[in-house]
Order: sequence, then structure tokens, then C-alpha cells
Amino acid sequence: MSLSEFTESTIATGAATGAASAHGPRVIPAKPDSAVYARLKRLGRVQRLRRVLLVCAALVIVAMSLFTESAWRDVTLMHDLIQAGGLVLILCGALGRIWSSLYLNGRKNTELMTHGPYSVTRNPLYMFSIMGVTGMGLLSGSLLTGLVSGGLIYLVFNWVIAQEEDTLQMIFGVPYSQYKKHVPRLGITLRHWNNPAHLEISMKALGRTVREALCFLLAGPFFILLNYLHKDAILPVLMHVF
Repeated sequence: MSLSEFTESTIATGAATGAASAHGPRVIPAKPDSAVYARLKRLGRVQRLRRVLLVCAALVIVAMSLFTESAWRDVTLMHDLIQAGGLVLILCGALGRIWSSLYLNGRKNTELMTHGPYSVTRNPLYMFSIMGVTGMGLLSGSLLTGLVSGGLIYLVFNWVIAQEEDTLQMIFGVPYSQYKKHVPRLGITLRHWNNPAHLEISMKALGRTVREALCFLLAGPFFILLNYLHKDAILPVLMHVF
């Protein structure tokens, strides 16, 4: 379960481990000077740094794309296959983020979510974001651009998740330890799939997630424009990458 949206509202009251609910351990208010409160404040700084690192990674990816071109450009079949794979990953990333938000939005800040996509991987929002960004890179027609794009985002998210896990462990204790043991951090397992009979959904938060997910589709117009800029020699191509 990601804490990317957990921190700010929880800091307002503090949090500590409480009695288990039907969906997982419930968080109850704690004193502002508690260890959990201090950890959440630290995590807030981590999340701010995360945004800075993501911007830096995005700038590296854009810079790489501006002055490179796919070495597969003249190999039509391979070029088209790479782009088709990128489109599939973008759609999976966008739809996956929307799917994950359906489960998180209704109960974030109060429970350890272990249902639906959270029974398949501990950080589905991050995992689907990595898929989407990798797909954006593949739309360039270059395998290397796709791998660099996904790799940079993976490094940022993996570091953030390591910081989040310490906080989740402090808040949820043994239930979270058991959850970590059975469900991978960013990998996928179907052995513990489970689904609740009903979901409580925040339409406002869902709408925000949908808008964010649709941003993946901006890669299409970006690379179409880039192709014309390279073709007309408006932007120089310094390197062809596979």
C-alpha cells in the first residue's frame, strides 16, 4: 500500500495502530509528539523530494528524446512492434492506476488495504506508473529509451517505497509484516487474490486519478511532433539508439 497520499492528512492528527477492522488494521488518532507522527513528518519531506526527483527524471527522458532517434526507424516491422508494445503498456498503466484508486480512495488513511490490486502487489499505483512511463518511452520506437524511462522512475519509486515501508510497519505492525511476506513490493503474485463484496469510492479522488492517468496519452502527440522536428532538421539528431 502506497503512502504517497497517506501522509499529509494523517499528519494533521497523527496516527497509531488500532484494532483490526474487516479490511485490515484501522488507524486511530495519536498524540502529536508520538514516534509515528514524527515519522510521518519525515515521510512528508521524502514525498516532496520524490516530486523533485521525478521532475529531474522527466527532464532526462525528454532531453534524451529530443536529440536521439530510433535506430529501428527504417525497420518498419520492428519499429511498429516497439510502438505497439508502448501503447499497450500506456493503456495498462492508465487503466491500472484507475483500478487501484477504486480500492484506495474510500478508505485511505484508515486501513491497510490488502484487497483487489493490493492483494497482487503492495504498490500498484507505483507499479502501473512505471508501466505507463516505460510505454511512453517505447512510443519513440526505441527499446533503450523505454528501458531508461522505466528504469529511472523505478529507481525513484523503489527508494520512496523503502522509506514508506518503515512507516507502515510502525503503524500496522504484525499485519503489515505478514502482508510483506506474501505480497511483493513491485512484483506480481496471484496466489493471494481477494476481492471485497462492496467498495466505498471517492468520486473526487477518482476523477483526479483519471486525469493523472490520461497524462500518459500525451506521449503520443509529443513523439509525433518530435518526428516532424527531426524529419525537417529543426532539431538535430545526435545519436540513433536501439
